[in-house]
Amino acid sequence: MESRPVLPPSSEYPPSNSCSVSSITRLSFTTNAEDQGLEVRYDVTQAPQYGVLQRLRGGASGGAARWQAVDHFTSRQIARDQIRYLHTTGEPEHDLFKFKVSVMEARNPTVYDFRIKFVELRLEHIRNLELTMDGIQEIPIAEENLLYQTKPTPTDPSRIVYHLLRSTRYGALSIWRSDSSNPKQQHRRLQPGDTFTQRDLTDSRLRYKLHHRTYSRAHDEFQFRVTTPDLSTEPAVFSIAHIPGPDEYSAVTATVERLEVLEGGRATIMRRHLHLQTDRVFDVSYNVTRGPHHGHLDVLDSTLTETLRHNASWFDSREIAAEKLVYVHDDSESKRDSFHFVALGDNFQYVGVFHIEIVLKNDNTPTRAVNRVFRVVSGGERLLTGRDLRYEDEDIDSRPSEIIYTRRGIPNGSLVSASDPSKPVFEFSQEDLNEGRVLFRHEGEDYGKIGLWITDGQFYANGILEVRASPPFVEITNATGLVVRRGGIATITSYNLSVETNVNAFGEQVQYLVEDGPRHGRLEVLGRSADKFTERDLEEGRLTYRHDGTGAVRDHFQYRVEARGEASVEGRFDIRIFPASYWEPLVVTSNRTLEVEESTSVCICSNALKVMHPQIPPGDITFFVQKPPMNGYLEIEDNNAITDDFPDEVTFLDGESSAPPPSPSSNPISSVFQDEVTLFDQSLIDDSRLQYIQAVANATDDHFVLDATNGISWLRGLVVKLVVVPKNIFISSSGDISVTEGGSVTLPGNLLVVLTGYYAGRVQEYRVVQQPSAGTLRATHRPGKAVDKFTKKQLEEGQILYQHDGSETMEDEFAVMGRAGEKESIAATVRIVVIPVNDEPPKLTNNTGLELWEGASATVTNSHLE
Repeated sequence: MESRPVLPPSSEYPPSNSCSVSSITRLSFTTNAEDQGLEVRYDVTQAPQYGVLQRLRGGASGGAARWQAVDHFTSRQIARDQIRYLHTTGEPEHDLFKFKVSVMEARNPTVYDFRIKFVELRLEHIRNLELTMDGIQEIPIAEENLLYQTKPTPTDPSRIVYHLLRSTRYGALSIWRSDSSNPKQQHRRLQPGDTFTQRDLTDSRLRYKLHHRTYSRAHDEFQFRVTTPDLSTEPAVFSIAHIPGPDEYSAVTATVERLEVLEGGRATIMRRHLHLQTDRVFDVSYNVTRGPHHGHLDVLDSTLTETLRHNASWFDSREIAAEKLVYVHDDSESKRDSFHFVALGDNFQYVGVFHIEIVLKNDNTPTRAVNRVFRVVSGGERLLTGRDLRYEDEDIDSRPSEIIYTRRGIPNGSLVSASDPSKPVFEFSQEDLNEGRVLFRHEGEDYGKIGLWITDGQFYANGILEVRASPPFVEITNATGLVVRRGGIATITSYNLSVETNVNAFGEQVQYLVEDGPRHGRLEVLGRSADKFTERDLEEGRLTYRHDGTGAVRDHFQYRVEARGEASVEGRFDIRIFPASYWEPLVVTSNRTLEVEESTSVCICSNALKVMHPQIPPGDITFFVQKPPMNGYLEIEDNNAITDDFPDEVTFLDGESSAPPPSPSSNPISSVFQDEVTLFDQSLIDDSRLQYIQAVANATDDHFVLDATNGISWLRGLVVKLVVVPKNIFISSSGDISVTEGGSVTLPGNLLVVLTGYYAGRVQEYRVVQQPSAGTLRATHRPGKAVDKFTKKQLEEGQILYQHDGSETMEDEFAVMGRAGEKESIAATVRIVVIPVNDEPPKLTNNTGLELWEGASATVTNSHLE
């Protein structure tokens, strides 16, 4: 008799910060015996390293079943799901155990491996679809619209928790639940900080109800974060759209007309601009839900001369009718503005947007945009263009033809018309300069200054144009080279190659003559092989280099630049050739949110941040810190490893240059740590040498932004996020509790609020550290005993109550600590206000009588009668 495996002995389990459990179901053997139902025994010869094998024992006679560690098991136990692997320690990528098999007396000597591969558990949003309310006021929110689940292993929906970060504006969210003691459904209105679960969505227990009957389209939303015991998502938004029914739509005649206001001015919003006509309500209050971006609203007093409410967040229909509402523009160069509002009345709600048109005016002085010395040949002439002299107007509707120059004295030459050099020019526009209509003729001294008077038609500026004359010259000002794929084509533009000359030569008149090379490719102009090209070819991107596909890694060509034959210069243009794979994008293989305890450090290792390229070693993948962390700083263990080796400006293979990252002065942390890391490479991360140091107290999170490059490909805006685990947990009471003297009150489900965001979903139990002095905390399932601890679930389900002892006390209090695992919060005090009851009969405590002379009088006080 022999046995052999029929399924691959391996399985995949999700890792966890605590424990992961999975049944051993992918292990099966067959034998050559006639009875295929014989039991196969598995003897473990080497236990797993990061977990334990367990068998479910007991439970048959009514007792509780328990999982116990085993070193052998059978095929029948596997079939009954009684064998499992429990992950207990570490964060491994895989685990294994070794075993032998036997059937009755037949033993197979082969030792087999059962391999266990851990896969990352992910919390993913499956659905987040806008919910539409068509003519109704209330609607359930179900999993058909909002569904999150973990993959590859699903989590119980009751353990997938939604934390409400920002609630809805035009309606309310409520959870409807019932319990065995009270079959009638009870609802609890949700506030920011409250939670609901995926189970609530599955069972349609979450409902949205408009605050008032709504007579317009309305878009509402709430913001949330989803967590499981080990995972958390980024904040997300769920949207709700309301469409009014026919009755609501026809019941309101809305006037919402665009307001026109002069730039920097103010205008009154009247009834002809904003008015809601309806028989349902008479007075309407308007709440501004999103204010204007380029101005503000003011409400004036009855004299219409003084401001009653500056930057008003609300107004009413009577103030509009009295013309007290004004919009004030902030004088910015904006063409339009708007504000959002909700109009409210008795069971009435109308949501709208009011638009404002800004009439721009000319209110900015022209400013200089190009400031350089004008170069000209001695005794010669040259066009004066926008490359040499340019002023701009910040008024967004201004045109170059509206910026006018008036020249004053010219000590070493004259300005004339390019089309008619005999005609002097005293006044010209920026458009004339841009179009090459102004010519400068040099006479006299080599250096001089031309006085200019610049206007946009309303505002004026003074300027100077420096002029320097010299013999003809051509200078190479830019020759950064080119990077090209092997066998590919790349364009050479003025970004790669450009010259400057004082000769009156432009475009086609500046020629580049190729004197040598290239040897491993050819130059082309508009697809045709060329041994010369012009400045215009470079400016318009008509010149290309085509590589011949050979294995060369470098190429170049020698050239001579001539400016109308009056001046020339020689130069060399370098070309670098790389395999096509170098252009493959960088791949982010790891970018995990890191947890760091407050005032400590954490290693940013390759399992948290890794960017790779198939052809580039890690040391050649460089990260630039574009936005440093705000609540800490980065540190490299060996500080002289990299930061001192980078120049102030780095030029990469694609010709792109990167200046140093932003000045550390913008970061308050950097003012303390001036040696902050601004660039590093992947090899430092792989060697676990990059650290994040948490340095700001009471911070809950942090992040920094990186740009990564291999010299050719760029990956920009890579965000590394960190969660700061606070030292302390802070909780507080959401408000006082009122109870009638001698009565009882159920503690509200939202009574205790976790103020420390990180622990918002982690505090699941509360311990009473100070009992009330005039009453008792009790649980509904144990009414005769005082409780010294209770769970968050018991609190939310209304199972915890306070019973007053009937004494003549006006107030009471108790204190609790929240628990998250083994960590306890700072104690919070809950105050109880006791409402007295007249339940005691009057008692005579003083009756002394009164003696006085006949005919006299005396005052009776409580010293005589009480």
